[in-house]
This record gives sequence, C-alpha cells and structure tokens, in this order.
Amino acid sequence: MTGTKESKRERAKIFWLVLLGIVVIISAVFSILRIVSISGVILLYDDSSDMLRAFEEAYEAYNLDLKVFKIRYNPDTVKKQLEMVSRHGIRLIIGPRLSSEAEVLLPILVELDMYAISPTVTSPRVVGIDRRIVTMAVEDKKQIEMLVQEMMKDEIKRLLVIKGEENNAYAFLPFIELLKLEFEGEEVIVHCLHKDAKKEFELPDNVLNFDGILCVTDGKTTGMLCKKLFDIGYKGKIYASDYAMDKNLLLFSKKYIDKLKVFMPVSKKIAPSKNADYVGTYNAVILAKLLLERYHNDLKRAFTELINFSFEGIDGPVTITENYYATKECSIITLEEVFNGEKHW
Repeated sequence: MTGTKESKRERAKIFWLVLLGIVVIISAVFSILRIVSISGVILLYDDSSDMLRAFEEAYEAYNLDLKVFKIRYNPDTVKKQLEMVSRHGIRLIIGPRLSSEAEVLLPILVELDMYAISPTVTSPRVVGIDRRIVTMAVEDKKQIEMLVQEMMKDEIKRLLVIKGEENNAYAFLPFIELLKLEFEGEEVIVHCLHKDAKKEFELPDNVLNFDGILCVTDGKTTGMLCKKLFDIGYKGKIYASDYAMDKNLLLFSKKYIDKLKVFMPVSKKIAPSKNADYVGTYNAVILAKLLLERYHNDLKRAFTELINFSFEGIDGPVTITENYYATKECSIITLEEVFNGEKHW
C-alpha cells in the first residue's frame, strides 16, 4: 500500500510539472507572437488635411510595407475602434494632434497596452506619462525662449499677452507664467478673451500703449485680432504662439497679418512652406518606421529606450528628450515669408 501511495504521489508530481511546463511554453509562445505580430500603424487624425497629406507622402517616400488603419478621432468612439484594431496586433498610433485629444486617449492607451507618437501635442499632462505618448513637438520653454529673444531684438518694453480659453495647454498650464519669468522688459499684462466676448474683441482701453502684443490664440482669433489692431491704428509689433499657425489664419488679408511673427516648431529652411502639422506627422512616420524596424512590436521596450533616440527628420536632426519631447531646430517667421514662399498649407 505504501508503495502504491508513493507511486501515485510521484505520478501526480510529474503531472503538475508537465502541466507547469506546458503553461510556461504557451506563455512564451504568446509573448513571442505579441512581439513579432503584424507590423503596422494606426493614423489617428482629425480635421487637419496636413496630417493626412504628410502621412501619405512619407509612406510613399520611404516605401513602407506596413499595415495601416486610419481612424478619424471621435471621443465617443475612439476606444471601441482602437479595441478592434488592437485585435490585429497593431498597437502603435501616429496621432493625436491636439492635447485635448491626447488627454482622452492616454487612459485608453494604458488599458489596451498601446503607444502613440503625436505630431504636435505639447501638454505635460500627457506627454511622457507612463511612457505612452512621445511628441514631435518641442517643450513650451523652447518656444517661450525664442519668442522672448525676438521681442528683445525688437526692444519690446511693455508686452500685452492676449489669450483664449479653448486650448488648455495655453490657458491653464504654466505657459504664461514661464513667459513672465523669461521676459526681460518692464511689464507683462495678460488679457483673456472670454468666449462670450470674443465676437466683439473687447481689448484693453490702453492697448495702444503696448509696444508688443503676443497672441496666444487659434488662427481665426489671431487673424481677427490683427485686423482689429490694424483698424485702430496699432503701430507696435505683434507675435503669436504656434497655436495660431493654421489655415484659418491665412484666410485673412495680407495687409492685416503679413508682419505677424509666429513661432513654429519647424526649421527655418522649410518653415514658410510646411507647417507644424505636416512636419510633425512626417517625422512621426519616420520614427515609427525606425522603432518597428528595430523593436518590431515590442513597443514597451521601444518606448522605454526612447530617451536620447535620434534620427534625421524631414527638417533636420531630431532627438527625444527625457520628458519625451523632441529637441530640434525651430524658427520665428513672419507671415510675409509664408505668402512669398511656396505655400503647401
């Protein structure tokens, strides 16, 4: 009887060891399949035609052999659409374009174990968090430094900052506070265009006393501000953040906006003809290509090792910082340069 019991225990031990081995093998196989699964990307786009055009042109230029899923961003459906695509083994996203979109996307990325390369997002509330989103944009500090340097060259003493409320990255994050710290003139006054007042553009009564005005507003609002300032005879310098640089700005007459100076996270050599949406998306495609070639679908490792990763972008060298932003050449351009250049946007 004793021998029989020992024999049963031995068989049971062997059974559990074999079962454990099978589980380990299956887990390893699934891990390998996850890493070498289909190479592909998701283009998460919105109403920016430049994103679509840049993606198509980069895809063709590099003759990419990638499975591509295109999803138009909708906060109500994006999770369900990404869930469906993830079943095909596609976990790398190019997009989104706006920080507000990225804030919706971030928890979805964590839940679905996906990763994103954004062309233009700048909000520190999402970029680099949990190593899920890397951006082709530069940090706000770089933009502020370049704008202030331009203002100092123009000998601006009194600066009026006009900001809107729509973009959280500018309205509620420390963009304005950083600007105040960097500005070397005598005074910085901030004026907020509230949504119910924007139509009438209620500017400060002493607006003509400022020798510099910085518009931290979207393209349409910036254009309307420039027209209003032109109509009241403003003679000072007008600047704008990269937030203003969209197609709506170019709908305004040259006489209103051609002297406007705008920051662009794009090198000077192509800034007049290519905007941030185009360049950021093109560079995102290049980075996606390099990561998939090197890491295949092991995106956790890829995004863990992104710091100091460098590559040649469409407008020059790009290096990823420890905060998951890009370090690259940027520029301050006038709209006159855009009108005189070969416009593609």
